[in-house]
Amino acid sequence: MSDRLASCISELVQALPTPLLKGLLDYLTLPESPKALLVRQRLLNEATLEHQTLLRQLFEAMKTAEVSPQALALALKASAQVADHYALSQQIELVWTGPSSGVATRQTGQVVQEVIRAAQKQLWIVSFTVRDIDELKSPLFEALSSGVSLKLIMEDKQERDGSSMKAKTMASLAEIGLSGHQNLTSYIWPPFMRQQKTNRASQVYLTDSLHAKCLLADTHKVFITSANLTRTALNQNMELGVLITGGPHPNSLSQHFQQLIEKGILLALPKENHYEKS
Repeated sequence: MSDRLASCISELVQALPTPLLKGLLDYLTLPESPKALLVRQRLLNEATLEHQTLLRQLFEAMKTAEVSPQALALALKASAQVADHYALSQQIELVWTGPSSGVATRQTGQVVQEVIRAAQKQLWIVSFTVRDIDELKSPLFEALSSGVSLKLIMEDKQERDGSSMKAKTMASLAEIGLSGHQNLTSYIWPPFMRQQKTNRASQVYLTDSLHAKCLLADTHKVFITSANLTRTALNQNMELGVLITGGPHPNSLSQHFQQLIEKGILLALPKENHYEKS
């Protein structure tokens, strides 16, 4: 078996939902026939765009390596069983910033850097705002330089003074040289996908906010926290979170974000918006 095929198997088993994986195994065990082609097409139709790409890469690698569908099915089953074993080996840790009580907890800033450095292919960061993050410049650049795809989900509301939350976040990224990096994609929850109301002055305002905060490394480690990605939140505020390593939840959250993007609920910003001024 080629390294490319092995890599495709590993990546697909981690990314593919169980019903699609089962459908793939069913297809691979069918003899070559018109029915098998129909099953394969139905499998692709039911998959997301990301999963379709992974499936096509797998089929191409199988053909190149001259591996039979039956042998590939066995390899997928074995890989899935190993993945299930590690998924059950879940570790949860409390993370805290603020006055100490004497109870053992981990520090928010340290855990943020750990998650960034744990990413090998993809890093999700969700934060209402990003400001004064000089301490994260080194681990973020190390990740991006190694080919990690950084997906940043941020708030896009206007503050009471009329300034843009998105512009302030982009300015903070520019301060550390991250704005416009080829491996950075920024997303917003656009106003047209939210509830809007009109006040007595006939001004339209958004009633919904992006209030979630987390960092997700690939599909194996997620830090869910009350802390925004700011210097004070990482080091001074009273903030609470949990770090989950292993188990099904990191992978589920990765799929959740991908679905929000594919449904248009989260909208990718053009690269030129990374230079917008506040």
